[in-house]
Amino acid sequence: RVNSKIAYVVHLGDVVDHGDDNNSTEWLRAKTEMYKLEQDGIPYGVAVGNHDQTPLGNPASPGTNDGYGLYFGRDHMDTNPWFGGAYGSSNNSDNNYDLFSANGVNYIVLYIEYNTPGSEGYSASIETAVMNWAEGVLDTYASRKAIIVSHSILNKPTGSNSNIKAGEGSNSVASAFTNQGEVIYDRMKLHPNVFLMLSGHISGEGFRRDNYNGHVIKSYLSDYQSRENSPFDGSNRNGGNGLMRLMKFNQTQQTLSIRTFAPRVGTNILEVDGDSDFTTSLYN
Repeated sequence: RVNSKIAYVVHLGDVVDHGDDNNSTEWLRAKTEMYKLEQDGIPYGVAVGNHDQTPLGNPASPGTNDGYGLYFGRDHMDTNPWFGGAYGSSNNSDNNYDLFSANGVNYIVLYIEYNTPGSEGYSASIETAVMNWAEGVLDTYASRKAIIVSHSILNKPTGSNSNIKAGEGSNSVASAFTNQGEVIYDRMKLHPNVFLMLSGHISGEGFRRDNYNGHVIKSYLSDYQSRENSPFDGSNRNGGNGLMRLMKFNQTQQTLSIRTFAPRVGTNILEVDGDSDFTTSLYN
């Protein structure tokens, strides 16, 4: 934490695999690991993925995500000084935001739950209400640099095998938005303080840069659940080796540097291909 100057941690969703389906064990494991950040005083937030919902991908009644609400809902997260608030009055706080500062810059991180158009569990009414709420929050905190986090924003770019193998990706081909990503971007592009969007859900790595009337938003996909080890025959996935990303904001040079690594001791823990280890402009 000290050497890397970690100011905030993002979880992109799918905290568990089986939602609320007799699944207390997975939620307890997730809670035990994520709460370690609190114990060390590291601000963090957690997106709601489709696997955190029951039935999978259903954000509306009769769908549930009680495990998320129990361990990462308003009642618990409100005890943390970085927690800003949440949509609605329920404890689940599926859509929420955090506030933190780093290197003299104030940030807001806004989390939007999984609710993708075209899926069986999609709720148009929830989408409209949540997006209206999200825009209101961004208006309230217009002076803060804004990061949007949602489980599903980008697809893997055409021709990339980064879902299976390290070194098989590239930032030279832009990712397409998912259906929910289109909805989110169309609303977020109207807010000049939004500069970054982060997502998972689709296995692989991806990137796109959008410019709306001079307002640039960069979006990144990082999801390693299908990543395999040699011989790449599906027999040795090992949970994607637990790959994580470290994003370094350099305010002096106005750059964003991304490093992808496996959190273990030893050699060969870094990915160094073009969409895993790179530096780009921070806001443009």
